[in-house]
Amino acid sequence: MQYKNKKNLYKILFITILLGFIISLAGCDWLSLGIINIFDPQAQIRVNYTGMNLEEGTIALEVYSLNEVEFIGSGFAYEYYVGNTKIPGLSKTVGATFYVAQSTSPGTPGPITTIDLLLYYQEVQDYITSNPLITELTCTISLIGTDGAGHNITKS
Repeated sequence: MQYKNKKNLYKILFITILLGFIISLAGCDWLSLGIINIFDPQAQIRVNYTGMNLEEGTIALEVYSLNEVEFIGSGFAYEYYVGNTKIPGLSKTVGATFYVAQSTSPGTPGPITTIDLLLYYQEVQDYITSNPLITELTCTISLIGTDGAGHNITKS
């Protein structure tokens, strides 16, 4: 009888240690994309806003990889908002190919790709002109593309 209790105690101890290990990995953000990401890695890219050219109406973005997976951008999705209300008529997807090289080691930034984007298209300027009570318009830009492992990625 005591042999069975001891055997069950070992099982419980093993499961507790295993769960503790998994929880500690989750705290390190190793499992944020799932355990499969270790075997089939997905590109983790970072996008930084670096400035705006008011004369040309463009913004500058820096994009780089944080792991050893490249990213091939295929375009940008624009969504415009007045306050928290999305304006679907102004939403737009623009095709533009760009390449983000992979990092040389996990966790360190790879080579920086700089992108200048037009922020407000003619349709947006016409919308603001025809609605003079709108004093502020917000734009969310998402990068669209595929990583070197074939995963579709959208990053805002």
